[in-house]
Amino acid sequence: DRMHIARVEQKDARLKMRLLRYVSNYLRGRYLAAKDRKYSITKNSMKRIDESVIILSKLNGNIAGYMYGLKDRQEIRIMQNCFKDEYAFYSPMFRGAYDYIIETIRNDNSDITVVDFTRGDETYKYKLGGVERMLYHFTF
Repeated sequence: DRMHIARVEQKDARLKMRLLRYVSNYLRGRYLAAKDRKYSITKNSMKRIDESVIILSKLNGNIAGYMYGLKDRQEIRIMQNCFKDEYAFYSPMFRGAYDYIIETIRNDNSDITVVDFTRGDETYKYKLGGVERMLYHFTF
């Protein structure tokens, strides 16, 4: 009988911890979402920085995802790559990046020579013809 009671108490303690973790994660998620809405990095920098670039990918008239970056001389540095989970199967931002690169190459008026997907070794970067570059860090 004591063994059963101890086991029930142990299971109950684990359930309480999972519930506490769930509530904590939920509240943290809501806080971060509210903070992101109020202080949206993308929205604010698009308003303030003239060299901002956004690449939208649409499926059936709906925005499936976007890439946001900054133009720096002849380079675009992609800072955010985001898509809706419901469109993940279609790889909307792979296609969006591919179309943007092809359009940039074909456009004789474009001065863009590099699309920098910044840090990370995600496979889509290599599939798009990306190569790794050495990053340099200087401290004065």
